[in-house]
Amino acid sequence: MSADTYMKWHLRFWPKNFEDWRNEILKAKYFEPCRSNKDMSLAHSLFKKKPLINSYPTPQPLFDQYDAEFHFTVDVAATKEDTKCARYYTIHDDGLQQDWSGETVWCNPPWGALTRWVPKAYQESLKGATVVMLIPARVETRYWHDFILPYAEVRWIRGKVRFSGMSDRLPFPCAIVIFRPQKIPKTLAEAGAIGGKVAASRMTPEQRKERARKAGMAKRGYRKIRLYL
Repeated sequence: MSADTYMKWHLRFWPKNFEDWRNEILKAKYFEPCRSNKDMSLAHSLFKKKPLINSYPTPQPLFDQYDAEFHFTVDVAATKEDTKCARYYTIHDDGLQQDWSGETVWCNPPWGALTRWVPKAYQESLKGATVVMLIPARVETRYWHDFILPYAEVRWIRGKVRFSGMSDRLPFPCAIVIFRPQKIPKTLAEAGAIGGKVAASRMTPEQRKERARKAGMAKRGYRKIRLYL
């Protein structure tokens, strides 16, 4: 078949203008939407266009399991409809700007802003808060290595999580991250890096190594908070 013959044959099926092409598409219903959540595939539910703010409530059995252990006092990333605690902060309250000190916190944060929520949880643990977070296990990220590995307890969730309102399970693993109350020395002298109650000459090598570790923790902790917040 020559090129001219091919073009004549091909153009028989090509619409004369854009409006014709658009009408053909609409008639064929190539973009027919899903009729219900039950008909929605996982790929469609994850990547279809959604409102700017989309919330999936924590599965109640998962929350109840940890509430029985920690007895949460506040939900810092919730809506009025899906809050898990009597006291809660919505997007309008902005939990990142609130003081969590002394609270036992449940936090299922917006996963697109974990670089802000994880350092916030660590910072509040320095002020006496216990923070329990449900987040995806993104172990390659900076915040995971800078805050979660050194300062938090990680409990891996067996299997894939299905959030309330979702027809399919998530395609990636999640974890429970627990920041318990801790105190970072405010000064290097308090950490025992310089002088202190015991002179370095009278300390064992293990004691000197432990003192240096605490001093390094003090410096790294505050430097990381300034970097993220």
